[in-house]
Amino acid sequence: MAGRAIVLAGLLTTGALGWPYDPGATGMTFLKLGVGARPVAMGNAFNAVSDDGNALFWNPAGLGTSSGLHLTGTGMNLLGFVNYFALGSLVPLGDYGGLGAGVSYLYAQDTRYDDLGQEQGTFANSDLLVSLGYAYPVMPSLSAGATLKFIRSQLAEYDAYSFGTDLGIIFKPVDYVYLGSSLRNLGTPRKFVDQWEYPPTNLRNGVAFIFPIMESQLTIASDLSLYPDADPTVSAGAELALRLGKIMKAVSGQSLSGIFIRGGYESGYHLGTWGGLTFGFGIEYEAASNFFLCIDGVYFSYGYLGASERVSLSLRYEPNAKPERKSRRRPSSSR
Repeated sequence: MAGRAIVLAGLLTTGALGWPYDPGATGMTFLKLGVGARPVAMGNAFNAVSDDGNALFWNPAGLGTSSGLHLTGTGMNLLGFVNYFALGSLVPLGDYGGLGAGVSYLYAQDTRYDDLGQEQGTFANSDLLVSLGYAYPVMPSLSAGATLKFIRSQLAEYDAYSFGTDLGIIFKPVDYVYLGSSLRNLGTPRKFVDQWEYPPTNLRNGVAFIFPIMESQLTIASDLSLYPDADPTVSAGAELALRLGKIMKAVSGQSLSGIFIRGGYESGYHLGTWGGLTFGFGIEYEAASNFFLCIDGVYFSYGYLGASERVSLSLRYEPNAKPERKSRRRPSSSR
């Protein structure tokens, strides 16, 4: 009942606060970019999963659902001329929830022309996001979190600032099922050059089914995303986490502990047959006792516009991990 009440409150709050302006009035569009190779590879269906260092950017309630320390960094090249970098973290606080801190930076260079079409040198465009989040386990089956954000954008010699917040919950009604809801990019408007713009307020509702398969794990997830300046989109994705530590060590003595296969689709990309499709792959190594290093990659098709590739490098520390099972998700007995 508590989870349903909070989801309903989020819907009502979004209706009251998130859509007070007409389509096209929002700015800060870089906030719509998916952060992290793992979430994007699952078609951006990550709202109810959010159990690693990317939680800060997707659903801050996820900061309270993991027992391990996470640090993840992502690099992305978008359409060949835009570079985007992000760093996120998750620090568990036991019964007191979890903390997260992150930063992301987008950079692109463009050419300046005069009235006659002659080149006048180059100039830089950039966006900076600094985030700090916290989540608290309200009850064993419910985590609630919030993120505070500082946003700075620069276009040539002009710049603008804004402050914002994200709110989210993750609710586990029964074993293996997780429901997530987040209200993102609530914030102050800003004046860029001579135009006022609002942040792209986003309501995401998601569901995830996380099934243990011996030492491995299968995750199936879906999200519904609503923006004030775009049509609703639906995301669906899956991740198969093959935990191969015992097998690999028995066969070759190597430290390879996991292989991840991911795929997904997000609607709204109508520019070509493959628009919106994603595919990703990850490899995890046990670098030291209870320390895991993971390399993830993803291919995201924008159809006729091209594609973007993201690569993430993550470090995870599980202080209480049992030798027979070292999962990203906190064990159900502690949820």
